[in-house]
Amino acid sequence: MFQFGGRATQGPDRPAPGTSRSRTMRTRRNWAILLALAAGLGALIGACVPSSGHPPGEAAIASSSPAGSSAAELGGSEEPPDDDGGVASTSGATGDRPGVGPGALPPAAMAAPVFVSAADALGAGAQLVDARPAAAFWLGHAPGAVRLAWDELSDPTSLGRLLPDRAELDSRLGAAGVASDAPIRVIGAWTEGWGEEGRLYWMFRVLGVSDVSIVEGGWAAWEAAGLPVERGPVSPTARAFVAGAPPSGTLATLDELGAADAIVDVREPPEFAGAVLYGEARGGHVPGARNVPWRSLLADDGSRLPAQEVAARVGAAPTESVVVYCTGGVRSAFAWALLVDAGFVDVANYAGSWWEYAATELPAE
Repeated sequence: MFQFGGRATQGPDRPAPGTSRSRTMRTRRNWAILLALAAGLGALIGACVPSSGHPPGEAAIASSSPAGSSAAELGGSEEPPDDDGGVASTSGATGDRPGVGPGALPPAAMAAPVFVSAADALGAGAQLVDARPAAAFWLGHAPGAVRLAWDELSDPTSLGRLLPDRAELDSRLGAAGVASDAPIRVIGAWTEGWGEEGRLYWMFRVLGVSDVSIVEGGWAAWEAAGLPVERGPVSPTARAFVAGAPPSGTLATLDELGAADAIVDVREPPEFAGAVLYGEARGGHVPGARNVPWRSLLADDGSRLPAQEVAARVGAAPTESVVVYCTGGVRSAFAWALLVDAGFVDVANYAGSWWEYAATELPAE
């Protein structure tokens, strides 16, 4: 027996004996609605699960964009914005990791470590911002958390970039229930997602927020810690968000790529080779770029690597200038956070990434 619409039924095609034809039709319609809703929810949940080595949101946007579209016409859901930059830095909380500590801080020191544990996420009155898709958020989230979608805070004409109107950004963040004068902790799907929490973290740094961190391990770590969970949608209470001055050295523009000591492409190898496209004008990669998939900057179990190992995998010293990019700046934002946490002092995210570069006539490999 199933319960739907306040009464029990035998199933979508098995009305109880004696049921009238009209009631049978109503029952079938109800079941059709239920199944459609379930299918829709399943599709939304499926969007949270990586299946092709590329961020679902980005792939979805790319699938609706004509091949050869310019970067200004393309959006993304796997990569961060690119009209500003922000430098995050480590704090003493990472001092237990080899090569990382208070002496290895980027120019714009932060009031919080790049990563915090799930258990520590809500300390000191912090507000939790959830970067996961709506369906995943509804199925379970931290009490008091608000949900933010990075692409809703991006320039609609070029989703790799933040909204150029800072007043509009302030308004949207405030309406979503985020305050700029309180600590912010961002949680996402970690390696089961596409780095969306890194994108939001990077965005907050760009907006001058210094007390912001990423919850290490994402939602799985929250559940594993046995922390409280709420379900269903949330109606946030509006708060005041006022963007501050962005720190220097966190954003690389197209014209600045050639000045970096190392250019790191954090896409998957098929994308790097040009065999897989997601709405870009052409395949390939920036000449001289090294392919270091973003998940490879984490251990096999998803935990952070020692700083020396991160540097070895990137193939650059923490004192060298490094630019990271992907398709639209989301995965590269997560990689950017990992490099900052590992003590890199001159690392920037090229958020225009391959969408923008591929639309130019610059050479590609």
